[in-house]
Amino acid sequence: ADEHGRIHGKVVAPVTTSSNQQMDILGKKLKILERLIVASRAIADSLDPYEATQAIIKESCSVLNADRASIFTVSLDKKSLQLMIAEGAKNITVPIGVGIAGGVATSGESVNIPDAYADDRFDPSHDKKTGYKTDSILCQPIQDTSGEIVGVMQVINKSDGPFTPDDEEVSHILAAQAGIALKNAKSYRAQMAVQRKLRSVTDLVRGMNADMGTNSLIFTMTTKAPLIVDADRCTVFIVDEKQNQLVSTSGEVNIRIDLSKPTIAGSVATSGEIINIPDAYADDRFNPLVDKKTGYKTNTILCMPIKSKDKVVGVIQLINKEEGVFDGNDEDLMGTFLDMAGPNLLNF
Repeated sequence: ADEHGRIHGKVVAPVTTSSNQQMDILGKKLKILERLIVASRAIADSLDPYEATQAIIKESCSVLNADRASIFTVSLDKKSLQLMIAEGAKNITVPIGVGIAGGVATSGESVNIPDAYADDRFDPSHDKKTGYKTDSILCQPIQDTSGEIVGVMQVINKSDGPFTPDDEEVSHILAAQAGIALKNAKSYRAQMAVQRKLRSVTDLVRGMNADMGTNSLIFTMTTKAPLIVDADRCTVFIVDEKQNQLVSTSGEVNIRIDLSKPTIAGSVATSGEIINIPDAYADDRFNPLVDKKTGYKTNTILCMPIKSKDKVVGVIQLINKEEGVFDGNDEDLMGTFLDMAGPNLLNF
C-alpha cells in the first residue's frame, strides 16, 4: 500500500514472442521424445540382425525426417565396415578410417555435414552411378554396452535442410538403441546357430550309422557339414585310384580332378594333411578361374582328408566361413565326423 492506503497489484508482464517460441520448442521436443519411445520399442522387438537393421533404418528416417539411412557393422578383424543390407546379399565393405563412415568408426565422434559435395571426405561415386543427390549427412558411431565401437549409423538428406544439433542428440540416442539391438540380435542368432548345429550333428551321425548307401551319405555330408562349421559351400570328393583322380558327383554334374596336377584338394588327397587357407587369393595353390566364371568370391577354405584307417579315401572342401576364418575348433569338429565317415566311403 502507498501513503494513501491504496493497494497496488503486481504487474504481470505480457507473454512475449520468445516465451511462445520456447513453448513451441518444448512441444516439438516432447513430440520427438514420444517418437523416440515408439522407435525404441520397434527396434527392441527385432531379434534377427537384418530385421533389427531395417527397423533402425526405418525409425531413424522417421524421427529425423531423413530420406535414407544405412547401418555399417565392424568386421571381426576390425579392419573394415560392412554395410548391412540383407542376409545372403553381396557384402559392401568400407575400410576403417576411409571416407565419412570409416572416419567416424576410427574417431568415435559424430559428423554432421550440411553440404556433402563441399566436404573432401565425401565420395560421390555412388551418386554418379545411381543418379541420387546426397546433400546433408549425419554420421554417428554405434557402441556396445562396454563402449566399444561396433558399427556406424549414417543418415542422409534431412527433408527441411541440414541436420541440427538437436538431430545430433536424437541420432546419438538412436545409435545407442542400435547398439543394444544389434547385440541382442547377435546373441539370438548365435543361439539359433547352436540349435542348427545340434540338428546337423544329429543328422550327420544318423547318416553315418545308417545303411543309407554311399551316395546318400555323400549328400548328407554335403548338406549338413557346412552348417556345423558355418561354411557357405561344401564339396565331397572320393578318391578314384584306378583313374588317379578325385571325383565329386552333384546331381548330373560330375567333377574330376587329376591328382597329378597341383590343386588344393589334390594336395590334401596325396599328403593326407589338412589345408586351412584364411585368404584364398593370397595362396598360390588357389585357382580363381571358377570364381571368374561364376562371379562367386572365395575367401576362406578348409580342406580335409577323409580316411579309413590310414588310407585317404576322400576329401571334403568347405568354403567361406560365415564370419572370420576356419579355426582349430572347426578342424577338430569336422575331424571327428570324418573319422566316422571314412570306413563308409571306402567301397565307393
